[in-house]
Amino acid sequence: MNEIIEISNGKGNIHIKGNAMESYLYIKKKPKIAIFFVNYNTILRYQISTEITQEILQENYIYENIVSNGILQKKLSLSEQFSHLTQLLTNGLYLLSYEKSEFQVQITSISPFEGSYGRTVCFSATQSYINSAFVEHYKKKIKAGIYPIPVLLKIKDSNTQYILDGHHKLKAYQDLKIKPYTLTINKLQSDDIETHKGIEIMNLIDYNNTQKIIDVYTKQKSQKIDFS
Repeated sequence: MNEIIEISNGKGNIHIKGNAMESYLYIKKKPKIAIFFVNYNTILRYQISTEITQEILQENYIYENIVSNGILQKKLSLSEQFSHLTQLLTNGLYLLSYEKSEFQVQITSISPFEGSYGRTVCFSATQSYINSAFVEHYKKKIKAGIYPIPVLLKIKDSNTQYILDGHHKLKAYQDLKIKPYTLTINKLQSDDIETHKGIEIMNLIDYNNTQKIIDVYTKQKSQKIDFS
């Protein structure tokens, strides 16, 4: 189930920019996560991040019923059913896709890290707190044939998918070793990021070892990586 939408009056609380090689997630106009790839005979993934503590989504009964119980209305478009979330995005062209993932869940930590293997699709956490009771709740639903819907955000051609909503749902899928049903919001317009701009963004993220990561970023910036 796919749908292309153009957002022209988004609130801009959620913003993603970048390309297949590097991406940056902003919440309420502040950069929170920067991820880029380098090639040292194998593809490595580097991340600078700070946890998102602001409330992004306000409570909404209809939206919560959709994502918690996997109940989609066939007569309504995806953009109508997920408007509670899409209205928070910045303006641009997006592809909404509801489908069963081709990949088993591998959730990367919100903690900054250096050198993780980067060829696989990564479900990138935006929070660290996980309530085991919530995870068990969703595991029971999945076992009963109810498939909750995590919501992911990515940029065109990128292997990095940021978790906007659904950390507990994805953890339940991961524990059960079941490929998840997800709503993926794919921004179809990528950006060329000049080296000085990438460095500027990374320096705005609260991380105490930024310079080491920036040195790697600067050295490898000119590389082209084949993700196929």
